[in-house]
Amino acid sequence: MVTARPAPDGTLAALLAVLRTRFAADAPAPGFRTFAPDLLQLAAAHRVLLPTADAWRALARRGLVDLLPAAVEAEEERERLAALAATAWLGRLGAALDAADVPWLTLKGPVLSAQLYGDPAMRTARDLDILVPAECWAKAMTIADGLGWKPPLGWERLKRITGAK
Repeated sequence: MVTARPAPDGTLAALLAVLRTRFAADAPAPGFRTFAPDLLQLAAAHRVLLPTADAWRALARRGLVDLLPAAVEAEEERERLAALAATAWLGRLGAALDAADVPWLTLKGPVLSAQLYGDPAMRTARDLDILVPAECWAKAMTIADGLGWKPPLGWERLKRITGAK
């Protein structure tokens, strides 16, 4: 897994230039040919490595940039597998909550990725954000626990903040 660190000057502009080519066919190609390690760091930190790599490949097919380095492809595969695992977990949790008549709503994650990119695994998902009514908190936690979910450290503090019973 790539760890986040401050981006060097110009790296954010480079990331935006690559992503812009994914969403606008007439966007100019970035002014560089090599996928630098700093670009990998920044794309991973902002959870947009997969669309960035996808856009980079499209630029490479047009001969505008070099092929993706093996390190980027390896990280891309790890990110995609993590996103697919989160998508599968969301499906299991959603089905169990539905079966127990627990209203729920997901934020970001695979659902947002599917809406933005047409692919639930295109945006990196390291966790899932699920909202349930406060009065359903205990029931939802029991369901999640039954599916093997382990609460993170400090989750009791969240329970106090939300007023869940």
